[in-house]
Amino acid sequence: MIRSLALILACLTTPTLAQQQPLPLETQALPLETQPLPLEAQPLPLQPQPLPAETSTAQPAQPGGASLRATHGDWEIRCVREDDCVMTQLHRRSQQSADAVFTIIKPRGLSAENGQPIEAFAEIVVPLGVYLPGGLGLKVDQQPAKAAPFERCIDAGCIVRAPLSGDLLSNMKTGNTAFIVIFGGPEQPVQVPISLSGFTAAFDSF
Repeated sequence: MIRSLALILACLTTPTLAQQQPLPLETQALPLETQPLPLEAQPLPLQPQPLPAETSTAQPAQPGGASLRATHGDWEIRCVREDDCVMTQLHRRSQQSADAVFTIIKPRGLSAENGQPIEAFAEIVVPLGVYLPGGLGLKVDQQPAKAAPFERCIDAGCIVRAPLSGDLLSNMKTGNTAFIVIFGGPEQPVQVPISLSGFTAAFDSF
């Protein structure tokens, strides 16, 4: 069973992935295709607690925690045990955007409703205070954004967990930057940039 390491990195202990099928990120399109979202869009009025600092050297796994196994570009491979790993990237608050934890999880033996195996899930944690009806979008470079609803909000933030389509995964492997699109209110989009440097090497390594 695969642990939700994005939430471990946010100082939480959470259950394993739910059995219900989350909404795939390719099923809805955010109405954002008409014009690019400027990175200088209004920042979210959030004051989240800072996430724990990352270290560049491997640390022994602690109960409820994960050890750093490898780094590929801007992505880290973290493991609870040898066969229970994820790839993750932490984006820290800047003037333009909020903190976010972006984690890629490879499920075992899960299939979509059409019977096709699910190659990977995205689990994204953003700070409390986002405009929930806006959902969360994910886009690569200048590709149109794809949307999924928030699953729930807990003390550490609000969570989206959704399968990644094959096309979106391919775009992430060849792209430069992925953008998490969240809303501080109606028509107040904010883009959180996630570097795709090292994405393919990290994805292929676990």
